[in-house]
Amino acid sequence: MLALAEQRPPLDGCTRTSGELRRLLNPDEQLLLEALTIYSPSGKEQQLACWLAQAMGRLSLSGGVDEAGNAVGEIGEGRPHIVLLGHLDTVPGFIPVEIRDGSIYGRGAVDAKGPFATFVCAASRVAISTAGTESWRRCSTSVGVFTCGRSSVTSNSCSA
Repeated sequence: MLALAEQRPPLDGCTRTSGELRRLLNPDEQLLLEALTIYSPSGKEQQLACWLAQAMGRLSLSGGVDEAGNAVGEIGEGRPHIVLLGHLDTVPGFIPVEIRDGSIYGRGAVDAKGPFATFVCAASRVAISTAGTESWRRCSTSVGVFTCGRSSVTSNSCSA
């Protein structure tokens, strides 16, 4: 569950459309909300992996999907020193994606789409703030979001 920013009007209520609600969210919240709308039970994570790899690319990470179906993003030029690791799959079934009482709810919001959205957003901030600096050249961060039961991270390809 992701707490929403306090400085804006409440997002709850039946009078706003889904698109209107999305425009009121900050980019981090939008990332989570979009991830929650992609159904990804164990064994069916490809759509989410491809979407996440593309999202990481838009957020200043080198994002891709390896041959095992894992979404992987990297920043920096040094060898990986920090690895942020999560998983894409959820248990089967549907929970409506909704914003209620200032929080975002949906299948995987806590385990583990919320955590991987946090990893991606944190790595993006580091990428943006350190690009081209000595810190960028000396170390790196890998964000690995793995499909259920797979852990090979070697290539960056995604076929839609």
